[in-house]
Amino acid sequence: MNKIYGIMGLLLFVCVFTALKNPAFLEPYNLQNNLRWIALFGILAIGVAFVIMTAGIDLSIGSIVGLTGCLLAMFLVEDIKRMDSHEVLSTSASNTSIHVSAGPGGFSPGQEYLFAGTIHQVEKVNPGGEVANAKGQVGPSALLSVTPAPKEGVASPAVRLHAIRSVDRRTNTFLIEGEHPTLQTDDIVQLTVDSDSNENVIAVFPINSVAIESGATRVVVEHDLRRAPPEVWTLIESTKHVMFYKRDTPMSVPVAIGLVLLISVGIGVFHGLSITKFGMQPFIVTLCGLLFYRGISREITVDQTQGFGTGYQGLKYLANGKPFSMAFLILMSGLLVVGWYWIKSRNAKRGGETNLKPYRIGMMVGLVLAVVGSSRYVFAWLPLGQQSIAGQHWVQENGIGTFNGNPTIKAIGDLSSVIKGDVVYFSVRDGSAFIPGTVTETWVKRDPVNPSAEPVTRLTFEKDPSAGQAVVFEDDAWPLITVGHRVTFVEADINEITITSDHTDLVRGDTLVVRSGAGTGQVMTVKSAKPTRDRQYTIVAVDAVPADVDLSSVLTVSMRQPRPQRIPGYLLVGLGGVALIWGLILLARPIAEKKWSAIRTPVMITVGGGSALLAGMTPIPLILVPMPFVIMLVCALAAGVFVNQTIYGRYILALGRNEQAARYSGINTDRMITLTYVLCALAAGVSGILFALDLNSIGPSIHGSFYELYAIAGAVLGGCSLRGGEGSILGAVIGVAVMRVLLNAINILGIDSRLEFAIIGAVIYLAVLVDELVRRWAARRRAAREARLAMMGD
Repeated sequence: MNKIYGIMGLLLFVCVFTALKNPAFLEPYNLQNNLRWIALFGILAIGVAFVIMTAGIDLSIGSIVGLTGCLLAMFLVEDIKRMDSHEVLSTSASNTSIHVSAGPGGFSPGQEYLFAGTIHQVEKVNPGGEVANAKGQVGPSALLSVTPAPKEGVASPAVRLHAIRSVDRRTNTFLIEGEHPTLQTDDIVQLTVDSDSNENVIAVFPINSVAIESGATRVVVEHDLRRAPPEVWTLIESTKHVMFYKRDTPMSVPVAIGLVLLISVGIGVFHGLSITKFGMQPFIVTLCGLLFYRGISREITVDQTQGFGTGYQGLKYLANGKPFSMAFLILMSGLLVVGWYWIKSRNAKRGGETNLKPYRIGMMVGLVLAVVGSSRYVFAWLPLGQQSIAGQHWVQENGIGTFNGNPTIKAIGDLSSVIKGDVVYFSVRDGSAFIPGTVTETWVKRDPVNPSAEPVTRLTFEKDPSAGQAVVFEDDAWPLITVGHRVTFVEADINEITITSDHTDLVRGDTLVVRSGAGTGQVMTVKSAKPTRDRQYTIVAVDAVPADVDLSSVLTVSMRQPRPQRIPGYLLVGLGGVALIWGLILLARPIAEKKWSAIRTPVMITVGGGSALLAGMTPIPLILVPMPFVIMLVCALAAGVFVNQTIYGRYILALGRNEQAARYSGINTDRMITLTYVLCALAAGVSGILFALDLNSIGPSIHGSFYELYAIAGAVLGGCSLRGGEGSILGAVIGVAVMRVLLNAINILGIDSRLEFAIIGAVIYLAVLVDELVRRWAARRRAAREARLAMMGD
């Protein structure tokens, strides 16, 4: 446990130091990115910790990650076939006809087909007789009279096109002419344009759902149409037709994942049996596995990159989903801690235990966590040091200009939720009004060299007659834009507004800005916001509704009251700073007097104070928890219970301390060793699935390379001894967190990237060296004390 406190102290030091040197470290995007990578490598570290506890090693987990990622992509490889595609046997420009290999019953006048990059409309259908197609199969044909005249001598199929009635980018919906009952989920809609060249594909969308309406088909696609680049949307808006593709996979998603995990378990069994039954060294077995699995990956894929393309958005949610905010997670964790220690204190009372102080301290810690998490919903949280505007995006220096002749700004931050037609408000210097600008184009650009860097958004505006171009870009305007939700007002009363959609992010103290008849933004303060039972509307109570509110306005969450917003930040920074200083003062005495048994409480106070200080500086409610982090928490909880609360966990630790003694004690050591390698390989399989879904591109020769070093180093850094017999699941996760945060800190602080591995290696070496020196010093003191007691006994 003391080792865990030490590694937590190191993690906090790196976080606080980096945040003070560069506040960008605490930006939500950067923190979410850190959490995702910590989770992906943390699952690997949890698995390898089991093996290390038995004094074993597994060098093959990186290759297992690569193999499982390739296998999952291969199991879900798509067989895509174009629907309503007909082989063209011949064409006649003079007769304006196309001879196709299909029966005439499937054609009718008015239909449109894409042939050789040009859209042709069927004018008349005649039987073409029995003919042989390209495969030598004899069947009926049809002679289609079309306009315009087709090209002659072109080898291209004729593909049926379907007209688009409308496209709704907010609901990701295409309304397509005609009823198409053969369309299913996971089929593909492809947009095309008329071109003199070959088929000009501008967008491909997997289908999420299909609904047949009277004379039309409503297709909801998986892609978020709001995030399509402006260049693509220019083409989409000019598109009038779509074609359909049927997409089949060799197996379902559950079967594919189950088979991948089963293969991972088989690899673990193979490792365990090789070590226990054949007496091979773990180093040799897993080193051979590292080479073997990498070679198998390259062979079965013919060394070609694998991936999932644009499909499987639901499956990819496991890797890139964000189910809830960090505030909610902290709140739930605090309530669980309070409940756990309350139950333990009651059991202790019934057992006659008199020292209830540890349980009370635990309940107090849980209560603090619950308060921190709930402040998001009570105070409209904003951490210390942040501006009092929520959702703010500063205009980049020299970022005001023109693009395609229209006024343009470059804003710092990811504004991918902004789409054409949205209104963005610019706050004037005194904050008394908000000048609107209507967006015509938006484009988010990320730094390919440094993915953790803050992205930049380009916004282009039309000339808004209500505000004017000059007003938006005048010198007396703040370089600040505020983006909210585009909604429709259903009705407005004296002190209530009903808006469409479920806006659970509105809290007490928020300010709403709505466009009034005068064109400027009217300000209203939120008193409460409650979604209706069907969650289609939100009832927002405000201080007052202006008489000239336009019910088709754009509602924006623009700013929050600074005083209640800063209370949690000031409170945590103050309490955390005091606790940190107090803990350091308490540490001085036992260190000076070398009373190491009394060091635990000061260390807990110091770590707790540092954690509170860091929390006060962090925009907790703005951080969304990545789905891999949730999966890692579940794995860590299950692994922790297994190690600390079951007899098998004690067997593993006993086996690591002395395998022969454990065998003589009646423990089936062979079975336990095999179990640890199975758990390690299974964790590698889970992590491999998540890595593959996250990256969406699996190179069989490099995917997963050196991942085993990160996992092993994180587990050792977190307290797992390579000699076996000791270790901690929590410590392994924190060890990985130290490595990933340290790597991120190197990038954030602008340190030469060529030194990153040298710095990480030096930190790990020093941490393990200090731990080993402290271990030896403690062993010598323990031996000396036992010798003195023995002499006193004599």
